Amino acid sequence: KPLVIPYSCLKRYGFQYWEPTYPRYLSPWLNVHENQYLAGRDIIEHYQSGIKDVILVAQMQSGKTGTARYVTHAMLHCTDIDQERQINGHDMYFICGMNDNDLRSQAIREFAGLIPEKNILFSKQLQAINKLDSLPSAYFIIIDESHYAGNTGSQVDKFMKRVQPKCAHIYTLSVSATPMAELASSTKYGKGCVVLRPGPHYYGIKDIFATGQILQSVDVTNNQQAFCDLVA
Repeated sequence: KPLVIPYSCLKRYGFQYWEPTYPRYLSPWLNVHENQYLAGRDIIEHYQSGIKDVILVAQMQSGKTGTARYVTHAMLHCTDIDQERQINGHDMYFICGMNDNDLRSQAIREFAGLIPEKNILFSKQLQAINKLDSLPSAYFIIIDESHYAGNTGSQVDKFMKRVQPKCAHIYTLSVSATPMAELASSTKYGKGCVVLRPGPHYYGIKDIFATGQILQSVDVTNNQQAFCDLVA
């Protein structure tokens, strides 16, 4: 049964948890695991505290999508503070600056039942929607591979600049394994940051390096000229 939350709580905090600990049903139903739930909960806590833009930092293939899926699930069970209305999928967007039909199809499958297909926008779809005279309202936007959106004038940048002034309450989740540029300016723009801890069986770059399967092409500490030559 849905949990009824007093409006006074929503007015004060914006959101209220109905899942204080990791519920086991999330794994088979939403394909969300405990580490993804914990990161998602941290993201929601940032939103509760008044931080509307959060960066999710995660290693490659460590579960970024599952975390974003849980946050979307959580946002769909919130109430708009000003209008006292239930949020629905039509207020949710998943956008990405890449132009990859296969990745878009994958995102459509992964967010089925949460975000409508028409609101999953990659470069081609963003180009089309950015040409419209007016954009629909938005409440929550996931910016996938957000390092692609860093350039002024990109399709993601155009979309965000048009939609943000229009919507009084808009929450964003930037997702990337390489968010260095965005992190460098996060304090200036008041963005929060959440790190997704990999699950117990994750095998990543650190593990590959530890087993000696990644080697330096050039010793950049002692032979910087060779490195410059290689880059050139």
